[in-house]
Amino acid sequence: MKRIYLFILISTISFTGFAQTGAKVGGKVVDSGTQAAIEFAAVTLTNPTDSSIINGAITDQEGKFMLGDVQPGNYLLNCSFLGYTDLYTSLSVPENTPFVAAGMLSLQQDATLLDHVEVKGEKSYFQGSIDKKVYNIEKDIVASNGSAAEALETIPSVVIDMDGNISLRGSNGVRIFIDGKPSGIVGSNMAAILEQIPASSIESIEVITNPSARYDAEGSAGIINIVMKKNKKVGLNGAVSVAASTAPRYEGNVSLNYRDKKVNVYSSYGYVHDDRDFNGYSYRKTFEPDTTSYLNSVSEGKSLSNMQMGRAGIDYYINDKNTIGINGGFHLATSTSTMK
Repeated sequence: MKRIYLFILISTISFTGFAQTGAKVGGKVVDSGTQAAIEFAAVTLTNPTDSSIINGAITDQEGKFMLGDVQPGNYLLNCSFLGYTDLYTSLSVPENTPFVAAGMLSLQQDATLLDHVEVKGEKSYFQGSIDKKVYNIEKDIVASNGSAAEALETIPSVVIDMDGNISLRGSNGVRIFIDGKPSGIVGSNMAAILEQIPASSIESIEVITNPSARYDAEGSAGIINIVMKKNKKVGLNGAVSVAASTAPRYEGNVSLNYRDKKVNVYSSYGYVHDDRDFNGYSYRKTFEPDTTSYLNSVSEGKSLSNMQMGRAGIDYYINDKNTIGINGGFHLATSTSTMK
């Protein structure tokens, strides 16, 4: 009986020793030039035959890493970090070894490092803020190919009726600003002048429904500020644009600008030719006590308009927050309408 119990005990001890966990692999990652520790470097242990990943870790603040439960065998240790060349080294894990030191892993900086990174942002069509809504017309191909009045018709909450009256959120009394200054466009000439401003010369339209104290908005339903294009590039530059539609409608715009660190001189000229046919039909039925009358009418005609707009100005930059300048412009328009 004693021999039987001794055999069972030896078998149990041998089984327990065979089921022990794998070894731990540790090391440190440093910069080859400064010997400074590299934090957040990626360390992976791969199978050299099929490149499959066996284990992985990220270095801590001191550049140290620890891989656990690595079974005996031959491996490939890979270390990588942004801006450095990847390091590959062979690693052997013997049997019955609880810890394997990978040593000091030195990474060399990549010789093809970027000199600098330039991040460019592009404005979207709509930008909202607390006091105003900004619509960047130059980002809308449809809105930028007509007149200022047609561009306003594409903006939500702005309505232009058949008589050219502009309302904002259903209320009349809208004030029109150009480049943040009162334009003097009021009354019946508002729509006519807006028709003469090519949308291609407009950078953005700001809709201010709740004017702050900086605006004299007494009795006003809101403010529509038309921001004209001003080239901000240093040096002499210009732009030419043309557009056409099947109305037929043709328009062109040319701008010229010179700017240095202190002075900005700009000018632009636009021309619009609009030739279109129109027709209409109305049917009216009138009931009276003893009779009923009918009236049918058909209208057909042709309208022709030519519009020109010129603008020029000069700005002097006193400092980053203060600028003085003077600008002026002209509008010429002829329009005829005939009935057939």
